[in-house]
Amino acid sequence: MVLTDTAIRNAKPADKPYKVTDSQGLYLLVNPRGSKLWRIKYRIDGVERKLSLGAYPEITLAEARAARDVKRRSKGTPDRRRRGTPFSDNMMLVC
Repeated sequence: MVLTDTAIRNAKPADKPYKVTDSQGLYLLVNPRGSKLWRIKYRIDGVERKLSLGAYPEITLAEARAARDVKRRSKGTPDRRRRGTPFSDNMMLVC
């Protein structure tokens, strides 16, 4: 199911953090205090990682999708194990 701006605005805080998924690894994490944070889930060498894109509404749905697409095209998730190279060569996003 594709995420809509209305669904994001209607996402209310719960007792525990929960995810509202979009596609291709992009999701919105809704925290108990009401914050809504954009994240991308991906894998490097079989290890699942997460990349934070920012908070909603500072980062809109369209901006989050564009950032996700840029990261996918450039294999664009930071590989913290190799200093000096900003992006991993063997990145795969979880769909």
